[in-house]
Amino acid sequence: MINVFNMNILIIDDDSDVCDILSHAVTSHGHSARIVHSLGHGLKELEDYHPEVVLLDVCLPDGNGVDYLDSFFMSHCSPEVLVITGKGDPDSAEKALLHGAFDYIQKPISIDNILIPIDRARDFRQARLERERAENFQREGIVGEGKAIKDCLNQIAEAAGTENSVLISGETGTGKELFARALHNNSPRADGHLVVVDCAALTETLVESTLFGHTKGSFTGAMQDQEGLLQRGNKGTVFLDEVGELSQEMQKKFLRAMEEKRFRPLGSKKEVFSDFRVVAATNRQLQAMAGEGKFRQDLLQRLKTYFIDIPSLRERKEDIPLLLDYYLQKICARMQIPVKEYYQEVLEIFNEYNWPGNVREFLHAVEVAVSASKLESHLHRKHIPLHIRTEVLRNSISRKSGEGTLISEIASPLASEQVPDWKTYRHSILEGAEVKYYWDLYNYTGGDINELARLAGVTKSRIYEILKKHQIAYHKSSYN
Repeated sequence: MINVFNMNILIIDDDSDVCDILSHAVTSHGHSARIVHSLGHGLKELEDYHPEVVLLDVCLPDGNGVDYLDSFFMSHCSPEVLVITGKGDPDSAEKALLHGAFDYIQKPISIDNILIPIDRARDFRQARLERERAENFQREGIVGEGKAIKDCLNQIAEAAGTENSVLISGETGTGKELFARALHNNSPRADGHLVVVDCAALTETLVESTLFGHTKGSFTGAMQDQEGLLQRGNKGTVFLDEVGELSQEMQKKFLRAMEEKRFRPLGSKKEVFSDFRVVAATNRQLQAMAGEGKFRQDLLQRLKTYFIDIPSLRERKEDIPLLLDYYLQKICARMQIPVKEYYQEVLEIFNEYNWPGNVREFLHAVEVAVSASKLESHLHRKHIPLHIRTEVLRNSISRKSGEGTLISEIASPLASEQVPDWKTYRHSILEGAEVKYYWDLYNYTGGDINELARLAGVTKSRIYEILKKHQIAYHKSSYN
């Protein structure tokens, strides 16, 4: 099923009445339209407006539109072209189709006879772009084959084929910059720079100079002219990481630069032009911030032409085995050691943990495990960072006892020939829980008394008493 998407449509016709009809038709259908009246202006708009579809008149003041079809197809955006003419010339129609025009439409024009070909051109273009993306999509560093990550990659691939701005949302550590790089590398702007701006790291006094640049002497310490990051992003992509950290004043200035592609460096009397595309990222709720007046609604709408939400790691745990294999290979190659294998219990612990730090935390955990394993060929539970093992253990114990224990699982006081009094019954239940707790904990820590005492929240001398009381230390071999 092909999804509907809105397009930039360029209308090239010297008849103002026809242009008005076409513009009204396409904008009422959800698309944006731009009008020019000559071939020269039309070819220039290919670089400025990046249309997906061009409605091209044949007879124009500076030439025959059909003769310039190759120029349209060889442009940066390579639009679909619908040729429009008031003269039914079969030779011209054949020439237009032979040179790649999507359709040939005769005047007079009605809304129906223009919207249907535009819809067909949209569907054809999207299908073509999806096919090309599937064949050529670069996803370096993005690991996963589950539905959540595939849906996200499909959105990235679709957005990459357009010139629209993109807002990427996701928790800390989900890899928002990695997805932004994939979007840039798979876009027509891949040959340009991907300029990363960490909005959270910029102080209020530096952000304007960093984005827009400055001239020598514009402020204390400005020893020479400095190009801004927006200018460096010309013909490329500017990635605003943590865009929600921009001040209201900076949001206003950036919105203007984004809309006009022009801005004034600090201290300069002249504006500079830069054809940059914006990809922004945030881990904050910008819509809620906009409702509270903390983020500009107009800037938010411009940023989220495409909105892509990166799934958390706990939402795609089916990808953990692939991630583990991928990072083990990378880390071991970097350390120049053989790729380590791992026991099943390692994967089980990784699957049980909730990963509040997402893929970034996962990578760090694998790095710690590899370093801890030293010359061993396999990773096992003792190599996993202690805080991860601790949380998994606590969750497991909680499920098996306490809140996680069903009343029906506790031995009934009527199970004995003689019904015990409450004090005796309570003591037997608590003793059983204590045995279970310390058996599991002893097995989990591998008999490490210091770690066992820390997890249990008691002294080492108390641990020795309990182990001796229940003879746990003498049965260690029973828990392999």
